[in-house]
Amino acid sequence: MKFHFFIFFLLISSYAKASDSTGIIHIADKIFKPINEDNTKLEWMPLANYDSDLGFGFGTKGFYLNPFDHDESFDLILFASTGGERLIRFTFSYPDIETRQGTEYPLAVDFLIDINPLTITYAYSTNMLQSKDYDAKYRDIPILLSLVFSRGFSEEFVGSAALRYNYLSYDKFNPRHDAVALYDDDVYSAPSIFLNLFLDKRDSHIRPTEGYKLSAETELYLTDFDPSERFTRIMTEAAYYKKFLNYFIFATRIQYNTYLESSPPFQLQHKLGGNKTLRGYPRYYFRGRSTLLSNTEIRVTLPYNLGLIMGADAGKAWDTTPDNLKDAASNFISGLRYFFKTFVVGFDLGFSENHIGAYFSFGHLF
Repeated sequence: MKFHFFIFFLLISSYAKASDSTGIIHIADKIFKPINEDNTKLEWMPLANYDSDLGFGFGTKGFYLNPFDHDESFDLILFASTGGERLIRFTFSYPDIETRQGTEYPLAVDFLIDINPLTITYAYSTNMLQSKDYDAKYRDIPILLSLVFSRGFSEEFVGSAALRYNYLSYDKFNPRHDAVALYDDDVYSAPSIFLNLFLDKRDSHIRPTEGYKLSAETELYLTDFDPSERFTRIMTEAAYYKKFLNYFIFATRIQYNTYLESSPPFQLQHKLGGNKTLRGYPRYYFRGRSTLLSNTEIRVTLPYNLGLIMGADAGKAWDTTPDNLKDAASNFISGLRYFFKTFVVGFDLGFSENHIGAYFSFGHLF
């Protein structure tokens, strides 16, 4: 049975909340309580967890809102696991994403550094619904630098443009069963241009309970600035949220990803499986030129900043043009949530026919 140390901070927080009437020292207040002075919030959380893809891990998450009184925010995650992950993720936003949610604004800037060396990643065939075997394994070292400029043209309509640098190093590639090599180069490095438009009627970015979001984006990868090596990614997404019976939220989304080109490189193929897509399957279990993904959750609000989710994920990957949904993958999910002032922490279990996934995450899936 998979065990998760997520319970550690849930128990501490619940204990502290229950001790209000007894005068016992508030342990959770000392660890988790934000500093709230003139809309300034500082929150941090130590963590230890187990992930079915990455093994046991430890790290910290910190969020600092409005330290210079301009609604800016700093977000930092440091994490390491026995599966080889060494995550460093830093995000600066001006103004903060939640602060500007549902407002009209002339300009916002988001800067992201994401470095995530992972010792072992597995490559599976897209037709292996009934198998736990893999075609090959390799070491995955992605680096992403992103500078995003956005404008709120109205309270609901937002457009953004970004410059990105993508570095994907795949080495120690080890095929099994005489599998054909899945890629030509061990390093994919390219700048890209990213454009996004969305209509956002949600009542919150961090913790939406009502509304919907319609989004369309495209990204052009300029490989070596060679026109013959350019790849164009297209994504469309629709998400809907509805609160009912005071403590329940129905949340669902559907997302479609594809490339205009017929044969994107292995490193850029769209992926399904793991804690961001199909939570009942291993990380990157399905790959292809195109993917279709659906996630549906019932989110339950509980006392002491806790929450539960239950629902299902479904999706499929195609190497060619999508034709039908035959043999689409699906799984059931259940999970826990703990709500901070400025972010959400979650732990999900995904159940498919031959796999069980256990995943720790920051933020709702969508």
